[in-house]
Amino acid sequence: MMRALTLLIAMVWLLPADSSGQARPTPVKSPAAQVSVHVYDDSSGTPLAGAHLVVLGKNLGAYSDANGLVRINGIPPGPHHLSLSMLGYATTGIDVEFDAGAVVEAELRLAPAPVPLPPLDVTAAGGLRRDPTLAQLGFYDRQRYMGGGATFIAGERLEALTRRSSRLTDAFQQVAGIRVGRNPKGTGLVLLSSRRGFTETGVLRCYPQVYVDGMNTRYFDPERGKAQTDNVDVNRLVSLQDVSGIEVYPGEPSPVEYEKNSCGIVLIWTRRGNSR
Repeated sequence: MMRALTLLIAMVWLLPADSSGQARPTPVKSPAAQVSVHVYDDSSGTPLAGAHLVVLGKNLGAYSDANGLVRINGIPPGPHHLSLSMLGYATTGIDVEFDAGAVVEAELRLAPAPVPLPPLDVTAAGGLRRDPTLAQLGFYDRQRYMGGGATFIAGERLEALTRRSSRLTDAFQQVAGIRVGRNPKGTGLVLLSSRRGFTETGVLRCYPQVYVDGMNTRYFDPERGKAQTDNVDVNRLVSLQDVSGIEVYPGEPSPVEYEKNSCGIVLIWTRRGNSR
């Protein structure tokens, strides 16, 4: 009996009591409410994905899905302001009185409101102006993807050369992997690779393969009537004034659409390249 009485006193002692000493019941928390909002473009009536709905002051928010539907759970009962916003649209909102456990559905429309942006100045990499013909020929694509082993001459760099000279060989001065040499079997100058091979009789000259507007020139000399890879003055191929772009590949890698040459590949594009 004494043990039972002691346990009963302990249980009474643990119950919360008001100022009069009377035990009071623990309050029951009201169930939270939720809201579902359908979001539409006010001008077209189409659902809007990515609109942001927030319950102000409650750190509650969500974004609308591909169907324009956004749901927020866990909203405490009482009056709340719902704010809806999206980039390119005017912000709107509604005031809602939420009952405990209520499920509220609503429809909101956002009016388009374009955001003005400051003007942008765009400059091509290295100050190079893009030539439409070179772009069509893949010049800029190769310049981007072939890496630092190749040399590309166009735009302002080429214009600076043409203001000083009309000789094609002047474009190859100080170009890595290529040098200009005297023709041992004729007159004028030829392009040579900086690489050299050796034979039983001595040093072998290494000639890069030269293409003009995609055609393999093979240093063709019309006076001799056949291809002579070491006898024609390279300046006779084309005037520098007529050139719109030059690509120099001293070795690997080189464009796959051209015949491989261990001495290098030179691509020359003229201003009339589209018609040739």
